[in-house]
Amino acid sequence: MWRWERGRQASGYRKLLLAHGRRWDLHLIDYPRYSHVPDHVDPIPGRRHVRANLVLSGERKLYAAEPLFECGRFTIFRSDRRHMVGMIRRGRSLVLSLGLSLPERA
Repeated sequence: MWRWERGRQASGYRKLLLAHGRRWDLHLIDYPRYSHVPDHVDPIPGRRHVRANLVLSGERKLYAAEPLFECGRFTIFRSDRRHMVGMIRRGRSLVLSLGLSLPERA
């Protein structure tokens, strides 16, 4: 814990795990200039994967196919559905990201 790791999509971003539990995680994500995340999904079999992202500084570049809530620098979305982060063109962006693994609704 408390060390930066490269992002899974190998597209230039890195993440720092701040805390986690059995069904949740909290990361600080650093998107340096010219980094991005291609269109993808983050499935958790048999569960809903929901993330709440707050842009602390820099550009807001998250594009979610079906956001649950968006207001300024804050977005809640299903990360088990299509989403991406567009190219960061100025400086860097820092994002606080809370992920939750929720039961599928019947």
